[in-house]
Amino acid sequence: MTEALDIALKIVDDLKLPVFPCIETLKEDGKVSKGPYVKGGFKAASMDRERIIDWWTRHPNALISVPTGEQTGLFVVDIDQSDGKDGEANFEALGVGDPKTCQTLTQSGGRHLIFAYPKGYDLRNDATGKLATFVDVRANGGYVVWAGSKSSIGEHQYREGFSPFEVGFQAVPDGLLNRYLMAS
Repeated sequence: MTEALDIALKIVDDLKLPVFPCIETLKEDGKVSKGPYVKGGFKAASMDRERIIDWWTRHPNALISVPTGEQTGLFVVDIDQSDGKDGEANFEALGVGDPKTCQTLTQSGGRHLIFAYPKGYDLRNDATGKLATFVDVRANGGYVVWAGSKSSIGEHQYREGFSPFEVGFQAVPDGLLNRYLMAS
């Protein structure tokens, strides 16, 4: 088994989350774009071990991706931080501090804050800066690349002290959720 396959199976077994493989494409500007290897993308995500083994046998270096939204119970704040993007400063200005929830550091220097999806809402992806400039949301209709995924420019990893095994997936802070709802 490859390291990526081992991590994908650990996500399924330990976190009870479905996964699917993504391919990285290095663009001319040096940035990496991500897209699903499998037909159906995040809708094809699975917890079936045989399917996952087959996917990562065919694509051993695939990025490990997890759908967001009601399906998985995850709501993700995606803070962009690279090439003149200062999402961290904009997120800090929201005044919600540093939430004690699962967090990953992205390959490009950004950060994902992974919260429990709030029940009773139909929250959608947003990459238009409704929360703040360079601060996106991954919810229904979206996905994130998970910690342990490695690309040609870096690795996604849990922020020290913020893995789901240490802090879990906590509720979205009221101030953050209310701001997103008012902007939607």
